[in-house]
Amino acid sequence: MAEAPDQPIDRVFNVLEAISKAAGPTSIAEIAASLGLPAPTVHRIVEQLSARGLLKRALDSKRVMIGARLVEFGTSILRNAMIGDRPHAILMEVARSIPEHCQIGIVSEGEVLYVDTAHVAVGNGLQFNPGRRAPLHCTSIGKLFLASMSPKRFEDWLAIADLKAFTKHTIADKNALYADIKSIRKTRWAYSGEEFVDGVSGCAVPIHTRNRFIGGLGVAAPSIRFSFDHAQSLLPSLINAGNLIAAAVT
Repeated sequence: MAEAPDQPIDRVFNVLEAISKAAGPTSIAEIAASLGLPAPTVHRIVEQLSARGLLKRALDSKRVMIGARLVEFGTSILRNAMIGDRPHAILMEVARSIPEHCQIGIVSEGEVLYVDTAHVAVGNGLQFNPGRRAPLHCTSIGKLFLASMSPKRFEDWLAIADLKAFTKHTIADKNALYADIKSIRKTRWAYSGEEFVDGVSGCAVPIHTRNRFIGGLGVAAPSIRFSFDHAQSLLPSLINAGNLIAAAVT
């Protein structure tokens, strides 16, 4: 016999989904109103999930946000989805067709986490092997993530960000980075010209599911052959591969 659609487990998942999709910390009353549930019911579920590290209270507030354990779950789920057979095959194919080193990266703990890579024998360049991490402000995938934020959320992030200069090309000025991210929101792709490592440039396109940024498909190559114009010429192939990867993980 099929279960009724409003079982306790359904309510738990609905509460988790509502909080995960919220633009920021949200209140018990807002969650209850959006789900059509009694506030005491939502309060009880939130307390149970908070006790397990899946949710937490925002600093100096009664508002609720996702907790560290839920973030870890989400990262693990997304990483495993991205390294499945089909996404990896798509990554290998686009790397061969360009041909350049290609990577899939997600954002974890405020950094880019590279979860899969495809190498081609066309020179050295920087190889972002799986498990390697990189900053947000000076990598193409990281800048795509920043561009995916709402303007208010990005401004809040920028206000406290430490824009470390890794090379003389790193955008370490907050006004300049603000302008760069604003441009990326319009073009929907990002370029990084020796901003993280001298002699290495890259570009990336977003991987979206349900109109939400879940990761990026990036390219890294020696700057001598990877100009902005060359990167732009690769966009049709990269965008198509990004869309195929998104379809493969949903």
